[in-house]
Amino acid sequence: MQVAGEACDRFFSIDELVTLLLHQAPTRVLINCQVVCTLWNTIITRSPVLQKKLFLLPSTRPWEDEEEDYGADSESSETSESSPAATGRKAVQNVSNKKDTPTLNPVLAEMFAPILASHDLGSSTWCDYSQLSSLPWAKTGTQLDSRSREAFARQEASWRSMLVSQPPIYRLDWWHEWTTTDNHRSGWGHQDYGRPGNQDVPITLGMLWDLVESRLLRGCSAQILYFPEGKAPADDAMAIVEEKEWASGGHGQQHHGFTPEMPRIKLMTRQIWNQVPRGVKFNHGTRRWQSAARVRGYFRRHHEGDGFNVLRQDCNGDCAVERWSRSEGFRWAEIHGESSSGGHEDPSGTRRW
Repeated sequence: MQVAGEACDRFFSIDELVTLLLHQAPTRVLINCQVVCTLWNTIITRSPVLQKKLFLLPSTRPWEDEEEDYGADSESSETSESSPAATGRKAVQNVSNKKDTPTLNPVLAEMFAPILASHDLGSSTWCDYSQLSSLPWAKTGTQLDSRSREAFARQEASWRSMLVSQPPIYRLDWWHEWTTTDNHRSGWGHQDYGRPGNQDVPITLGMLWDLVESRLLRGCSAQILYFPEGKAPADDAMAIVEEKEWASGGHGQQHHGFTPEMPRIKLMTRQIWNQVPRGVKFNHGTRRWQSAARVRGYFRRHHEGDGFNVLRQDCNGDCAVERWSRSEGFRWAEIHGESSSGGHEDPSGTRRW
């Protein structure tokens, strides 16, 4: 028994072997392993392999060799090629160099379903604000204790820095359709998001959550599609007519490097206005749109009655708003966008959706 205990102590004293062990754990388990002890926290924090497993460090294409940092006190200083540490180092390097297929962060499905969960093409699953209460970490949630829910909702919570996928995705396309309750006015809009000229800033869960939650809050229904290996709009059963025309160049727009093979996320939203939106802003206290005494002159002149741009402009001002689940404050760059310039009359009186 003593020999077995000594072997166990020996194993856990070699950081490379602990890294191999921890790499077998699911992402959620690995997150919890960070609070087991100071040593494990240090190993996980310093290991590029484990940071990639946690979706906190981007993997690269082509995959590059990276040196693991185990600290000065680690037994990785053993130099013999046959030593346990050396064997562990080789095994860790093999894991690091292994090329995997694109993988979505499992936290999307485990902690954000159905809102941020991946949907199959052709799915009719649309989410609205009421489903925020079904999240495990919601204010009124029952799947986690109150302390865990509060920790998850903190602005500095680690999940907000996690990548949406590995390899990471750097672009999001937002497509929006709107109409009025009388069906006589409707329109659409499109906005690309990313970091032009700064491709080392991938999309994180915090960035995606802020974008989606702000639109749900304002009365939209939403659906997310993930294309980690790209997809042509012509092959996307959920693509609206305007998106297909845009991709084919039908609107005569420059697509800022868009290609069907480009990994991307697509956010689709729909909204029904009680009347054509003119001079309105969203009130976070009442969670209702209301008339605004002051609307910036340029915006008022150019976007009055345009349901897409009224929504977009109001969401862009959220960085100054304090509310539950708020995080990074829209660290996005708008690359390219267009809308139907105030919508159009729909003489048929019917919606497309």
